[in-house]
Amino acid sequence: MTLPTAVDIETISHRVKMEYIHRYGLRELRKVVCACILSGSRRCMGRKVVRGSCYPPGHDHLAAFKAVATGEFVLVSQPYAGPDIAKLTAQSEAFAAEWGFAVRISRAESWHYPGKTILVEYRKVVAHD
Repeated sequence: MTLPTAVDIETISHRVKMEYIHRYGLRELRKVVCACILSGSRRCMGRKVVRGSCYPPGHDHLAAFKAVATGEFVLVSQPYAGPDIAKLTAQSEAFAAEWGFAVRISRAESWHYPGKTILVEYRKVVAHD
């Protein structure tokens, strides 16, 4: 059995990322969006946050997107999925609850070093009439 090369991993990463973008109708933003911006603020208020950070737990490999249809911001983090995924999940859920976000976690959709990272997606909860 041969191990995947760096080129193989890069090809797989690109394919997984493009599938994610197309599946959810997203456009990638050039700069990272923190929780302040995701929540609707025009500027980062990170220094004013009680807990001291407007970035999610395990904020490795951050990426920001905007939903084409709704204009909704999406913040994605892809931390390395070590042995304590339950702890990361609990921390991510607590962070989302604190900020009023929906959180979704997926192993299959993480494109940064697939199989070694986990995708944690945050979206602002939108009330529907």
